[in-house]
Order: sequence, then C-alpha cells, then structure tokens
Amino acid sequence: MLMGALPGLGLMIAITLLLPLSYSLSVMDSILLLLACYQGAEYGGSISAITLGIPGTAMASATVVDGYPLAKNKSPGKALAYSITASTIGAIFGDWY
Repeated sequence: MLMGALPGLGLMIAITLLLPLSYSLSVMDSILLLLACYQGAEYGGSISAITLGIPGTAMASATVVDGYPLAKNKSPGKALAYSITASTIGAIFGDWY
C-alpha cells in the first residue's frame, strides 16, 4: 500500500522490486505475492487521491473526482472507508471469477 500511496512510485515499481524475491518462492506463493502487491498498491493509490488530491496510481485518477471533495467537505475517514469497501468488494468479485 505504501508504494501506491506515494505519488510517483506505484504499482509497476512495487512489482519490479518484488519480482526477484518471487524467484525463490514456489509458483503459488509467488503468484499470491504479486497479486497481493497489485491489490495493495491499487488501494494505496486512492489514499493519496483522497487526502491530497493527487492520485498515487493512474487508476486512482477517478477517485480524485469523488473522494477528494468528500474528504474536504465532510471527513476524510468516511471517504477512505468508502474506498476500502469498494476495493474489497471489487477484489472479492475479481478474484472469484
């Protein structure tokens, strides 16, 4: 999540840094590691998009449109809760099918 939350760093850098580590793991473990890194970085991009108005990843650019005004007007915690809920539901259905 940290790599996705920091603008400029992102998903590709996180995957690139973890790729050599995946060579020493089993096939299933390395796939799960890279999948968890992908999903964590995607959610992490929405943290900076909501709190700072700067998307951490390219996919979080739509989150700036809705999440940043909600964080400015009401509460950033509520916007982050909506974001983690949507990310969790999307990950469950995305992994399921």
